[in-house]
Amino acid sequence: MIWTSLIAQGKRRLWMSLFVAILVGLIYIHFTRFYQGRVSGWILAAFGVPVVLIAGDLAVTIQAKEILGNIAVVSVKEGIGKAAKMIHPEKARKMIRAATVEALRDRARYRPYKPTSPITMEVMYTKEELAAKAALYPGTRRTGDRSVAFTHDDLMEVLKFYVTVTG
Repeated sequence: MIWTSLIAQGKRRLWMSLFVAILVGLIYIHFTRFYQGRVSGWILAAFGVPVVLIAGDLAVTIQAKEILGNIAVVSVKEGIGKAAKMIHPEKARKMIRAATVEALRDRARYRPYKPTSPITMEVMYTKEELAAKAALYPGTRRTGDRSVAFTHDDLMEVLKFYVTVTG
């Protein structure tokens, strides 16, 4: 799987991503902040598909390597406060294309991400009433005024929780 930032995937997906970010303050997995690269890796892992390349900002590519292991990454921007230092789009496309060709040449070395079990996901909301609603999901427990947690051995069950309480 080759994954790029949501911005490149269309305005609707970007809007949904921003909408979730406004309602959900933070998400943690095993006490580590949860970023979109991890959920993509998890979804692919559930179907036995490895991630071979992630392109996006520097922070996403660093975390992807930490979580998913030795995968190909292309950093095309770096966040600086509320601004970003970016590579020109033409150069970024060339970098991504070259990295993709190289990664796919050696695709046999990539393995699906396997999270350790049991998996605990904690969601911290911006509003208390959102946590109260999320706490209705079976197996969820309140961990604070604006937070809930869910633990399960099955990755797909954790993903169902994620989709239900953040969407």
